Amino acid sequence: MPPKINIFGWRLNNGILPVFSNLRRRGIGVQDRCPICRQEEETIMHAFKRCRLASEIWKMDCWGDEWTNAEHECEKRWLSNLSKKGDRNSLEVGLVTCWVIWHNKDIKNKVRRTDEETMAYVRQFMEEYEKAQSRSDVQIIQKSTRWTAPEEGYAKVNFDGALEVDDCVCGIGVVVKDELGKVLRACSNRVTHVRDPIVAEARALYTAMEFSKQLGIQSIIVEGDALELVNQLISEEENLLIIGELIQKAKTLKQCFIQFAATHIKREGNKAATG
Repeated sequence: MPPKINIFGWRLNNGILPVFSNLRRRGIGVQDRCPICRQEEETIMHAFKRCRLASEIWKMDCWGDEWTNAEHECEKRWLSNLSKKGDRNSLEVGLVTCWVIWHNKDIKNKVRRTDEETMAYVRQFMEEYEKAQSRSDVQIIQKSTRWTAPEEGYAKVNFDGALEVDDCVCGIGVVVKDELGKVLRACSNRVTHVRDPIVAEARALYTAMEFSKQLGIQSIIVEGDALELVNQLISEEENLLIIGELIQKAKTLKQCFIQFAATHIKREGNKAATG
């Protein structure tokens, strides 16, 4: 599974996702009722099994007893227990489904996926992931550990997004430098209701593109330490992941520049944007 799914799975399995019951336990002043159905306290099991956004999904015929049997439910080690009952493919599909349910709960979503749309999305995600795993022509961008100046006439735009997991807030940093390494402009921002690190990075990428457009720069090199995003930005394929809309918006902005390139840099070389 992609790293973001594995990280999400680890947090789910250890019961440390920022559901309201966990936030209240940490002294954060939030309501106790689920913000979607308002029927009971939002715990891990409520969010992923009993809330109306999730409960109907597990009633579909595609799930085995390990996913539908209430006796397997627990706030911690849920996935570990399930792994003993089902095969790897079932566990991976279930984990991706939980990931989609989690993002479907985002209170900023004006239109949430139906049960059928959720499962269609999960199937598309799995097909795209399996296809990517079997491809030999995926473009790999060489990783650099040190920041290098762009060619004359270009501006290099470094971006970074960092997630504060407990508060569901991401910090965004963008730095624009010329061929001499001089900082031309910089910006930063904080966005609330973000639950996934890759979403934080995608928001930072889009901010970098929009910021560069507003500055009127004609030739840019966009650089970040999220390799998956950089590859998606230069890819011609449609992105079906949770960040697909942000990636598509960023791709559209490429048309605003006479010359455009995207490069990947390791995190230690992206300190200017990281702050």
